[in-house]
Amino acid sequence: MNKLFLKIPQLNKLKQRFILLKNTSILSIPSILGIILSIISIPIHLQINGKSDYGNYIFFHFIFSFGLLLSFGLNKIVTIELSKKKFQKEIIQQSLFFSSLIILIVMITNIFISNFYKDLHFFLIIGLGISLTILYIILEGVIQGLKSFKLLSVCNFLFYTVALNIPSICLLIFDINYLDLIKFSIIIKIISILIIFLFINKIFIHKSVKSFKLFDKVKIFSKWYFLHNTNIQIYDFLDKYLINIFIGPVALAIYSIPYQLAGKITIFSKSLSAVLLPEISSEKYNDSFNISLNIYTIFIPLGLLLLFPILENILKIWLQDQYSIQILQLTKIFLIVSWISGISHILIALFEGKKEIKFNTLLEIIFIFPFLSILLIILFGYKSLISVSLILLLKEFVLFIFRSRKLQIYIDSLIVMYINIVFVIFILFLDLYFDKYFYISYISLVIFNSIVFIIKLRK
Repeated sequence: MNKLFLKIPQLNKLKQRFILLKNTSILSIPSILGIILSIISIPIHLQINGKSDYGNYIFFHFIFSFGLLLSFGLNKIVTIELSKKKFQKEIIQQSLFFSSLIILIVMITNIFISNFYKDLHFFLIIGLGISLTILYIILEGVIQGLKSFKLLSVCNFLFYTVALNIPSICLLIFDINYLDLIKFSIIIKIISILIIFLFINKIFIHKSVKSFKLFDKVKIFSKWYFLHNTNIQIYDFLDKYLINIFIGPVALAIYSIPYQLAGKITIFSKSLSAVLLPEISSEKYNDSFNISLNIYTIFIPLGLLLLFPILENILKIWLQDQYSIQILQLTKIFLIVSWISGISHILIALFEGKKEIKFNTLLEIIFIFPFLSILLIILFGYKSLISVSLILLLKEFVLFIFRSRKLQIYIDSLIVMYINIVFVIFILFLDLYFDKYFYISYISLVIFNSIVFIIKLRK
């Protein structure tokens, strides 16, 4: 009988791990499909409309991402509050009211600015794109808080993946420029938003029982989320803005192709974070946090590094005459940057779920100034895309160290994580500059991770 009771916690852990992996897999499907669509769409756009048109097209999507900043963290606040399963109707209604006010201000501001540039049409497209992003991000928080992960997966696929890639594929049929493609993207984004409204409409059938003041939560946490999202804009998009301004849209296209491709792997970490956040907020996450870290730290880099020997041939077949050695090197660096960034996504989910976003926000603010200074020096002095990518790698690694040190009481085997990450970065540099040692170092990493995995299984 005692043996039976000993096995029950183990069965519960297995069940918890299965649910975690199942929900994460559901949310990760868009990333897999997104990679396929990117492989198809990017060379089509480059071959038909050229690098300059593609650079401008991508630049518009970067501008639309300002919606994340202007959502003021409402999506995270809504997710955390909805996970408590109280006042769902009131929370959703008030979040939509706040988002409507923000969108109204954005559209009025864009119309006002357009008077100085005499181009209302151009700024209306920008305003509409940013507004749709604001609305979708808040609705995304609603669906995440309700734990409707299948719906979230479908809508994320439409809003982010289809809206970005399908317009480029349509160049096979229509002879249009990047502005018309952006309009097509906006239509797809609207469709994904309408799907979510159809889903949450059933919640409004229920009568309100008690008042809930979301604004009280917004006053406490929105300033930190606003600063956090401002940091995201600076860290994730400033390099691209500056490259477009100082080097040009062609350089942005060369930089963005590997960045986009490698960035797809962060969808998996974002999916893990999306599943973890409601659990952490409701204090039901148990060992899910460490399971997620172990999966991402041990298994993901083995698969990424395994691509390195064949990556050149893949890119040559894919990009054909648009291929360059610079794109190959950038792709390898960005794969590792995205991997470390993914580990940080999981750490940030713990900060957010425990309502300790202030520390992470202040940490990012402190690092903005040295990051921006070094970035400007490189762009002005060297105009080297490889150097810019290595600065991003350094930034992600340093931020990870500080975040993990703050959360070390929640993390199992932190030293092992450090060793693994340093090991992977070392292999990256060997591959870039001394590729004959790549296989020896990779096998050493496999052996190290195998030993770590076996030890964890025995615990």
